[in-house]
Amino acid sequence: MFFKKSIPGRDIPDSYEVPKEDDTWNAHITKISNLGHVYISGCVTPKINILECYSIIFITPNTTKKDIIQDWKKIEKVRDDLASMQGSSTGYAFDYRQFVYELHKVHGLGYGELAKFLNLELMVIMSIGLQVVQEYRIIDPDRFLLYFHNFLFAFGFVEEEIVSWKEKAETELHQGKLPWKPDFGPFEQDKVREYVRSFSKVISNKEIKLSGKSLDLLHFFELYESRSFIINLLYKSYPLDKKKYSRYVEKWQILTALMLLRQLSNPRYFNPLPATLGDLDQFFP
Repeated sequence: MFFKKSIPGRDIPDSYEVPKEDDTWNAHITKISNLGHVYISGCVTPKINILECYSIIFITPNTTKKDIIQDWKKIEKVRDDLASMQGSSTGYAFDYRQFVYELHKVHGLGYGELAKFLNLELMVIMSIGLQVVQEYRIIDPDRFLLYFHNFLFAFGFVEEEIVSWKEKAETELHQGKLPWKPDFGPFEQDKVREYVRSFSKVISNKEIKLSGKSLDLLHFFELYESRSFIINLLYKSYPLDKKKYSRYVEKWQILTALMLLRQLSNPRYFNPLPATLGDLDQFFP
């Protein structure tokens, strides 16, 4: 299951924030279990993160370090069972998967065309991160190297693969060349199909709902200079394929403008549906 962590500065406060007294009183508590030496329960607190259940150990003036150590194996089991049930995924991974899902489901890009689009956009991102192109809106170009890494990582690429694609992009772009054709880049049709179908299944199973707002992807839509640079380099590098690529490019340029307008006028994102307290009680012996 995909899971969206809260991120500081968003509508949902930092999930690692220490709860205040009023947060505790407002918490939704599962049943309380006596593990033998300490008591434990689950807690879902709106002011921390309404979408995740946290394990809570009750500490009294008489609780000792030895008490916790003696029950630690039981505590670990509860923690691991909760994590297995709720699933986990970084916020950026969720956003990128949603982005690809909507390109297919909402905007009608086929799996093959979607792979081409993503391969082109990865070159756009790297052209900024490597400072081959100067985007006057971008204050921190180094951050786009992280975006490149996170985008691939979100779709199952291992670290060695990410480094390899990054090094290839760095070598070729610094020489004024494209590191790959849109047809043969990191993303392939099969990988895109796999992740879109997986995301669709999660939605159809009602494991997530559409709500809230997120502007995480705006920095991709506003990359005008770098996108123009990569497109011109594409036409220059493959003049015989210019007619084929120009059809895609014209469609994609309209698409990015529409998505930017849509994000600004109706921002939204997917969140997982939290389990009920009754569902969570099963994990507390």
